[in-house]
Amino acid sequence: MHFLLNLSLISPSLALVENDKIITFEAWEGWKESSQVIWDWVAAHKSQLENLKSIRTITGPGGFSSLRVCGLICETLADKYQCELRTVRADRVGQQLLEDLGLKEPLLLNAFGDNVFEVASDEKALNLIPLEQAQDTFQENVFIDFLPPAKQVGFLSVSTQKINPKLILEALFEASQDAPPVTSFVPYYGHPGV
Repeated sequence: MHFLLNLSLISPSLALVENDKIITFEAWEGWKESSQVIWDWVAAHKSQLENLKSIRTITGPGGFSSLRVCGLICETLADKYQCELRTVRADRVGQQLLEDLGLKEPLLLNAFGDNVFEVASDEKALNLIPLEQAQDTFQENVFIDFLPPAKQVGFLSVSTQKINPKLILEALFEASQDAPPVTSFVPYYGHPGV
């Protein structure tokens, strides 16, 4: 049994995976209530969590508070259930998602300020570009679900695709298969430390 938690990308969600299939899934709107939703879910699924082999999550880029909450929850569960913790960056999950969908279109991730990260299926690194440049460059088939609403506005006239939160968790599971276990959650904010 594996516990998956996404608090990095838009549409916070969690799932349990058994035999490589999601058996329990939940997604919700809003970040402020994430802690309560997660702990309520953990309490309701306590018996299933007794057989955990791993906790898997996304380390960012993402919001400062949501990444801190995610790290605290994942480390607490890994310690409580004595299972391994595996983490991957959002760009790796995005690349896996594009591969799963058989698409070559770019995926955009949120970055601080007036910037976004471009993730192409054939690249291994994040490409930081100004939001205005991204809006000029990507005229069709660009994934913007992972951008906050304020940054999506300039893309509303282009052909965009909406991604089901369950697909994000499936991509997280696949992308984390080869990730080595870690002893602690280290957030990735996508910019140099201040």
